[in-house]
Amino acid sequence: MQDKKARQQVIRMIISSQHVESQEESIAAAAEKAAEKGQSYTAPEVRDQSYIARGLSRITGVDQAKIEGRMEEVNNQYVEVKKKMDQTMSDEVR
Repeated sequence: MQDKKARQQVIRMIISSQHVESQEESIAAAAEKAAEKGQSYTAPEVRDQSYIARGLSRITGVDQAKIEGRMEEVNNQYVEVKKKMDQTMSDEVR
């Protein structure tokens, strides 16, 4: 029983709006720097809440809309995505 409990994990994630903003600022700075050098710049995809929810949904099988809804809860810093995950799924999320 102990081994089974040890393998079961709860994934919790922290979503910060500051993280998304810092990505956007980095992209803008990189684009400006490339323009100064006369180079083109292709911005990477911003890893916002939709991006994260889409990836977690694919891995965990939890509906993307459900994950996004939980991420919108401003009262919670931590969002529980799925309980009792096996080690393989947990490793893929990391």
